[in-house]
Amino acid sequence: MISSMSEGTPGLRERKNARTRQAIERAAAELALEQGYDHTTVDQIAERADVAPRTVYVRYPTKEAILFSESDSGASFREWINGKDDDLVVRLGNFIQARVAAGQDNAELQRLKMRAMWTDPYLRRVLRGKLEDAEQLISASLSAELGLPPDDSGPRVFAGAITGLFITMAEKAVEHPDSFDPLEECARGLLFLRAGLDALKRDAAAGH
Repeated sequence: MISSMSEGTPGLRERKNARTRQAIERAAAELALEQGYDHTTVDQIAERADVAPRTVYVRYPTKEAILFSESDSGASFREWINGKDDDLVVRLGNFIQARVAAGQDNAELQRLKMRAMWTDPYLRRVLRGKLEDAEQLISASLSAELGLPPDDSGPRVFAGAITGLFITMAEKAVEHPDSFDPLEECARGLLFLRAGLDALKRDAAAGH
């Protein structure tokens, strides 16, 4: 039987679920900007999004996950870090491109969420904590890829440069939303990261 729906085209249920998630995430971001996220409750988010509180709990394990969810991207952060194809810099470029492409249909919502994360003190602390966790994961993955000791300073500095790129992109997206080009900013960062990774590869090959 030939399906009446093209492969890859979201069905009615998928579209409804996407709209529900977007409504919840928009409500959470708006409330964070209006009253602070630490003072915002799930009940308030549900009321603003016009859904039942249970709907929020079913879709998000924690209140923080509402704004830090990766559901809008085809490639998760952990999949990028643990990928086996190409090296870390190539995978990073593919990851960011996937994130940008996934957010094109709701770019305004993505900007709203980023502004909330960047300007709300509570969310910014959460973001910093996630970036610190990310640095550890990146450093461990790169150390394993290059056969370096887990405490080698090279992968740790390299991981810090990657999270620095994320911070720079977030800052520019919030402060200069009309002129910010995520792919152009990513390309500039990748040039620097490529040079750093190639240097680490040479040192690892030389047994340093």
